[in-house]
Amino acid sequence: GCIAVMIGIVSGAILYFVGHTFFLSLTNPICLFLVPPIALAFERVAARYYRQSIREFQRLLLVSTSPLDQSASELVCGQVTIRALRAQRHALLGALDSLDRLRRASFLKSVTGLWLSLRLGLLGYTLTAFNTLYPVMQFYGWVRPQAAGLVGFTMAYSGQLIGIIKQLIGNFSDVEMQLISIERLKEYAQQPEDAAKLDLAKPPPPPAGWPSAGRLELKAVCVAYGNGLSAPLALREVTFEVAASERV
Repeated sequence: GCIAVMIGIVSGAILYFVGHTFFLSLTNPICLFLVPPIALAFERVAARYYRQSIREFQRLLLVSTSPLDQSASELVCGQVTIRALRAQRHALLGALDSLDRLRRASFLKSVTGLWLSLRLGLLGYTLTAFNTLYPVMQFYGWVRPQAAGLVGFTMAYSGQLIGIIKQLIGNFSDVEMQLISIERLKEYAQQPEDAAKLDLAKPPPPPAGWPSAGRLELKAVCVAYGNGLSAPLALREVTFEVAASERV
């Protein structure tokens, strides 16, 4: 639904751009010679740098969001176990690390948007400055005289035209970023099952008549909750033996 809405917004921006260009051509045909190179420069700046970068930053942002959600869920659902193991500091540092990774990705995405806005603004000032100087050029007889109302109309529409081009580039980039979610869902759907992916060798079957007695022996057992070597140990070097018919 969101992608369909964005496609509709992009289509509306294209029609809005065509309408503004048409009315601008009626009042100031000279400025139409500046619209194609400015639009081409916008697209080259956006396509070569912004759109390629923003897709990767959006993918990085989505990947960084999952560990944070998982950490928040573990903190809420496993708070009793965390307090019992006195692992509050470890759990809190893990959540803060996930949050820091997410904020870094969000910062990169925001800075890239500001980078694009600055360059598009500098390019757009060319058309705006030409229409703003139109009364001066008309005074010296360099251009065909126009009514004051039409000159003001041209100045207002030129600024809106630049805004439409910026909106079009932004909306098109938003559509590409929304498609990244579909791409990730497709990757998850095509991934093999965990057991098949690990391809672990099956242990040999137990001998016939096993177990002959209900005896259990553990030697230097270490058990930890969580992945990685930094997870706190719930059992450390535990050794004990349970004889047959013995209750624990």
